[in-house]
Amino acid sequence: MVMRVRSAWRKNRIREVLQTLGRYLAILSIVALGVGLFAGLRVTRRAMVDTADDYLRQNAMFDDKLVSTLGWTEDDVNAIAGTEGISKAEGSVTLDVIAEMENGSSYVLAAHSITKDLNRLSLTAGRLPERADECVADADMLDESSLGTKIHISGENDADTKDAFAWDNYTIVGLANSTEYLNIERGTTKLAGGKISAFLYLPKDGFSTDYFTEVYVSLAGAGQRIFSDEYQNTVDAMEQPLKDRMQILANARYEDLRNDANGKIADGEQEYNDG
Repeated sequence: MVMRVRSAWRKNRIREVLQTLGRYLAILSIVALGVGLFAGLRVTRRAMVDTADDYLRQNAMFDDKLVSTLGWTEDDVNAIAGTEGISKAEGSVTLDVIAEMENGSSYVLAAHSITKDLNRLSLTAGRLPERADECVADADMLDESSLGTKIHISGENDADTKDAFAWDNYTIVGLANSTEYLNIERGTTKLAGGKISAFLYLPKDGFSTDYFTEVYVSLAGAGQRIFSDEYQNTVDAMEQPLKDRMQILANARYEDLRNDANGKIADGEQEYNDG
């Protein structure tokens, strides 16, 4: 009796599936799609992180960026590089500038000095600058037709900004991606419009400043995979030592600037009195 009931139940289920085969296949497809999507999302996250980790390692992205309104000298960079827990430090200059293209269009650009060991550029076209009046531009903003054209430092910039550039015009010789700009947004600025349109990289000699605006730092022992707890712990452990070191260097930089200014005042007063 039990065998007959089971046999009848099985036949009824098979008949029901065959009579509604389209609905059955649709439900089966939806379930398979959901399982596939879930499995894909789990794999995709790790694949994306691994891809980003490889890209950032290949181009030596910094672990910390130290910024000072007073600027950093070469001696400051060397002092930071010699701090325990630091494997490498490199100074850089960054200035927001209004620039004009040859077609007459005007943009606000973030101009950076090219660094050698950290934050290396990933060229997509052309070459790196070989002269102080050459530059590499944002590959997401410009195409290869821009190679060989010039970017002009606009007269709309204030005097300090214009004085910070060694040249009025820079020739675009390459297009590149930068680890500083992993997002499609290029940042905000105090200049017109409040938004940076693209980035620009110049040789250090392309700037006329005698200081760095930031120092990029690579931490010893920070070779772990990005977004891992181990990497975050390494970065967190160096936060306070770096702040303490920065404060000492900033105080010394302030005293140097003040003494230099007082010396100029004293020389001016002496010249006035002698006259």
